[in-house]
Amino acid sequence: MLPERQRGTAATVILVSKRTAKAHYERSEITRAINLARRLGHRLLPIFLEPLASDEIPYGLENIHSWTLSPDFTLADAARKLASELGTS
Repeated sequence: MLPERQRGTAATVILVSKRTAKAHYERSEITRAINLARRLGHRLLPIFLEPLASDEIPYGLENIHSWTLSPDFTLADAARKLASELGTS
């Protein structure tokens, strides 16, 4: 069901943490989103829940515009940025 829903959207918001490397289903969703971006112009919108070293960033996300949560950039700030990016604000 999720693959069909993901194909039917304009973008995939990806919440990335240090645990993402071990999250099989999340990595599958990231791969699917990258493939959709390549084929259909789907957008990837990564939000890093914590700072990550470059070798901890999932393959395919290292050069994509993203946001990293911090005391100065909260989840509420990220939600506003996402709404702006998606034209829903």
